[in-house]
Amino acid sequence: MTAVRLRGVALGACVGAVVLAGCSSGDGSTPAAQKSTTRPPPSVATSTSTTFSPAQTAVIKAYTDFWKALAPASHAKTAAEQLTLLTPVTTDPGLSQLISGIASERDKGRAFYGVDQPHVSKVAITGGHADLVDCQDSSSAGVESMKTGKKLTVGVAAHPVRTTLLKRDGSWKVSTVSYPPAGTQC
Repeated sequence: MTAVRLRGVALGACVGAVVLAGCSSGDGSTPAAQKSTTRPPPSVATSTSTTFSPAQTAVIKAYTDFWKALAPASHAKTAAEQLTLLTPVTTDPGLSQLISGIASERDKGRAFYGVDQPHVSKVAITGGHADLVDCQDSSSAGVESMKTGKKLTVGVAAHPVRTTLLKRDGSWKVSTVSYPPAGTQC
């Protein structure tokens, strides 16, 4: 199993089936496809360049802030501290499963380290729903032992990620994150 898959498995265990609908089960199997839903056409054009509209830039900032919050939240001592860190960047159903998943990882003596660096290629916004495509650099992030600080996994420089964000109380928040099937490149 590759480092990316190991990171995906560990992150999948933490984030749960809703937030990371596509992680492998740890047995090397191909991840399940994320369910698609029917939506009206995007109100903001999908961008494949590095130039994004102000609305798309707001989605990208929220997405980036989500990844920055994961490691500190996984090291937070209480669920209340985790909620303080995650509520501004995550919404249910993913938020509840993320809190539960962090508790499960901590029970195993593991936590996240580092920050994944986004390289967003597309953002499509339809009302209060945004779909984002990223080729994330995960080479400075992974899972570590809380006891020893030893890095147990490390990601790779080109990690394809698809994310759904929802607008809640005027702010974009991550709702689901999925990883395309093994072998998918970006």
